[in-house]
Amino acid sequence: MRGLVAPALLLVASCGLIDDATVNSEQLERIAIQRNQAEDIGATARLEPLGPISPPPGYRNIACRFTRGGELLVLAGVYGAAAQIDGRLRIFQTQGPLGPTGGFFRDQELALSIGVEAGAPARARVSNRSTGAQQDHEGEWQCAQVTG
Repeated sequence: MRGLVAPALLLVASCGLIDDATVNSEQLERIAIQRNQAEDIGATARLEPLGPISPPPGYRNIACRFTRGGELLVLAGVYGAAAQIDGRLRIFQTQGPLGPTGGFFRDQELALSIGVEAGAPARARVSNRSTGAQQDHEGEWQCAQVTG
């Protein structure tokens, strides 16, 4: 954070947010926190319906899907998963076993974990390592047998 103070001071001063460039790092952090609170950082971990899409290239072996209220939220295969988060189609790499009890997936910024416990709805957790946002989503996890 400290390495960003000088460039941020120049930016803040040039935008007219302060009268002079005598802002200390504490004031700068307060400005940054206020800006982040104004944004919807929760959206950076919110699953959205995939809609009527075909699987991305290379997704011939779709094994599992996570749905909520009939809407498709996650398509998962042996090598990866696809989900729409914060208005963007995200492609994840599979990070462990995939099956009827769930799966774990990651991209450069997000982690997606889906788990199923007996007698309870499936739970998908999206964690954004950049913003710190984390959201849980309940739904249904269905898997089919995939052959090579």
